[in-house]
Amino acid sequence: MSLLGVYAGQFGSYTTLLWQVPALGLTAQAFLLTIALGGTTSSGARIMASGISIVVAVASVFLMHNQRGRATIHGELLRRVSEKLSLTDLLGGSIELEDAVPKRTTDAQNVWDVDHFIYHLWRWCMLLFVIADVVIIVSAALNWSWLK
Repeated sequence: MSLLGVYAGQFGSYTTLLWQVPALGLTAQAFLLTIALGGTTSSGARIMASGISIVVAVASVFLMHNQRGRATIHGELLRRVSEKLSLTDLLGGSIELEDAVPKRTTDAQNVWDVDHFIYHLWRWCMLLFVIADVVIIVSAALNWSWLK
């Protein structure tokens, strides 16, 4: 049982960081895009802010992916320990979950799932920020007037 507690604590830490990364990345993107799209910002500042924004987006994607991998590993360890301890039987069978989807029945082993649609959506959002940053860099370098 103590092993279950250790794995659950680590699982919680990894999933907490996994979901904090998008919020921090979005905050950084908002700040940097405010600079890059500011009306009085020079081309050099636009390019620099957009370059940093690309680094933040890429770092966010990799950090999310890394933490999701660690959470997945610990989730699998929790599934195995839960199965070995027969926790489904101990808890009295299946558990009804409602997580913004229709209720589904799960057991003590399958409750440790980290493959959420929103994770994939956040990764695509960060990719869209990279694309927007590249457009800003190109437009600033070529002195396109539509961005000013």
